[in-house]
Amino acid sequence: MLALTLALALTSATPQASLESPCGIPRSRQLIALDVYSDRASHTVQVDPAFALEFSRPEHGPVVIRRVPQGDVLYEMPERAFDGMLTPTGTRRAPNERPLTVKTERGTLYIDPSSTLEKMGAWVFVCWMPKDRADPDTERHRELYSGIETDAATGEIFIRRTDGSTIPVPTLRNQVEIEKTYVSADGKRIGWLVDEPNCCTSYPVPLHLVIFKGRRIEKTFEEDQCIFDWAFAKKGTAVSYWTSVLHGSDYQNFLLRDIASGKRLARYFYPDSFDGGNEGGEARREAAIAAAPRWVKDTPSH
Repeated sequence: MLALTLALALTSATPQASLESPCGIPRSRQLIALDVYSDRASHTVQVDPAFALEFSRPEHGPVVIRRVPQGDVLYEMPERAFDGMLTPTGTRRAPNERPLTVKTERGTLYIDPSSTLEKMGAWVFVCWMPKDRADPDTERHRELYSGIETDAATGEIFIRRTDGSTIPVPTLRNQVEIEKTYVSADGKRIGWLVDEPNCCTSYPVPLHLVIFKGRRIEKTFEEDQCIFDWAFAKKGTAVSYWTSVLHGSDYQNFLLRDIASGKRLARYFYPDSFDGGNEGGEARREAAIAAAPRWVKDTPSH
């Protein structure tokens, strides 16, 4: 028997290399082919710069795959299971017959005892599909947001990414509509106010501030009063917003909160200019506005 032992990639001149897609997995690449009846050597294949595998055919089993240099066994094919898995050369598999798979942190191995070649022994092909790792620049671009839009035909509201793709806007339980949509300066976050039914008005009012990042709702803010407007702060890592009553006062309560933790970082008041009818209310309000810190002045308030 001719002992053909090893085929690396599809450029090999050995007979098995002429088989079309030996593992039957689109976009996979062949790592090695072992004649399990003749090959008693060990072969190390550098799968990628940080991942190497050892393939061997020891005395008590057709194929063993170990990680190098760790030595841990990723796969071992029992000898008694091998012969029944062979198919004659040129025979097409049934649609449900697929290679065995071994998942690793870097990709998937496909082990395929695909054929017996006349006078050539019985071959096991091992193919490789690297883990789908999105290009970091592409992934960063996909999760940069440009705004919120409404489909004129369907009325569907969606988030627009800067690459042109879209995501449906997630809805809260009592949501009627959204308003005051803003994007952080770096494009990594987008947010909006959610209008919900109110017991004492005939119209919905803004009760929640929603911050969206990385394809999901990152944080939801709620206060005892309506949230009338807001802004991103601290380079997009915080939000500032103001609350007040619906009628009868121009009092404004400004809050600065960290997005990740929800922790309150600062608070500031614009007092009621009417002040219960007392004189000087307008002057006190104007003085508070003039002395307001920058984060308050950067929060839309009218």
